[in-house]
Amino acid sequence: MVKLIALTGMMLGEEVDVKPSNVLAGQSPEKTNLWLQMMFQAATSGVDSAPYVQAVLGGGEEGGDEGAGGADDEARMQQEAEEQQRAEAEAHKAEKRRRAEEKKRRQQQQEDEE
Repeated sequence: MVKLIALTGMMLGEEVDVKPSNVLAGQSPEKTNLWLQMMFQAATSGVDSAPYVQAVLGGGEEGGDEGAGGADDEARMQQEAEEQQRAEAEAHKAEKRRRAEEKKRRQQQQEDEE
């Protein structure tokens, strides 16, 4: 995803203001939507993307180490996104438990009042 975002920005000559971790976590939907629209614009522009793709992938045989660094960055961002999703899922579960306990407490209060 990091490479797709970089490719989009390079082809359009604009900075793409979106974080892969937020896209994967379902956060920043406005920025994600803007990036998808930019990606569509780049894909349908008629511009040959081959040189941009080569640049994003590390320039072929030259600069091969940069491609590995990009893969490391992408793996790190993917891991961060997964950790963020797990944290959000745990927070959601905790909130759901809290609401269930609150509902149970209110029901108990109503029963006690009757």
